[in-house]
Amino acid sequence: MCLPVDEAKGKFDSMVADSTASKTSTNNAIDGSTSAAEVKATSNALRGGLADLLSTKDEVVAEVMKAPKRRVDNVITHLYDSVCVLRMHTRICQDLRQRYNRHYWDCKYQELGLTTGCVGLTTAIWYAGHAEALAAASSAGPWSLEAVLGSVVAGSIFGIGGLSWYNGVKLRAHESNLMSNDGLSSSFQSCYRREVREGDEYVASLWQRIREPLQSSLDQMGGLSKMPSSTSINYDNEVDRLSSILEKDIPSLRRIVAPATGSSRDK
Repeated sequence: MCLPVDEAKGKFDSMVADSTASKTSTNNAIDGSTSAAEVKATSNALRGGLADLLSTKDEVVAEVMKAPKRRVDNVITHLYDSVCVLRMHTRICQDLRQRYNRHYWDCKYQELGLTTGCVGLTTAIWYAGHAEALAAASSAGPWSLEAVLGSVVAGSIFGIGGLSWYNGVKLRAHESNLMSNDGLSSSFQSCYRREVREGDEYVASLWQRIREPLQSSLDQMGGLSKMPSSTSINYDNEVDRLSSILEKDIPSLRRIVAPATGSSRDK
């Protein structure tokens, strides 16, 4: 229990006197004589210990009185950590979405190219079949124009459908690969290449904390295909806003509470 300084000093002075008197009485009872120098040395030793105890007590009381203000500093530290976690989530999700989109549009361009080729081939056959010379030749041959066009259209439909199915299988496999541990680690290393190269332990600890929750969140969401695209959410702006909080707002809060807490940290 912390006592006021004056009250504590008075009580400890009384304790010193009682202890000295008790020791003097005990020594007199044992050998019948105690020198005044011994009594004075004992009293000085006890008073020195009392001074150290009071000084330590004052330091403890001062730190206890600073506890509410230090709690504010701890809240700012928690805010900094939370913003770092959120920014890492955003950057990793942005990279995953970009990787998925690149593969998605590669598949769509393949389908669009095949569709364009099939339409062009069908159109060319139709125009060629209506030319006078080719029309006469086609009517005399075993294949009529309608049969040729039907075969081309049927082959085009089966080809485009088969390519769409194959690309869908590839896209789902690519999505699963991106959401795996290796895929997430690759995305992390891509987004934090400099920190990984420098061996930043804080960034590594953040990644260890969010990797499994991020993977679980993507699974519950239904995969990367269900994630909002960059057209609905500007990931770059979100990352910039979070970086501004880390680089400007939080250091400003640190400077505000630093005189009260004695803290000089910027992060």
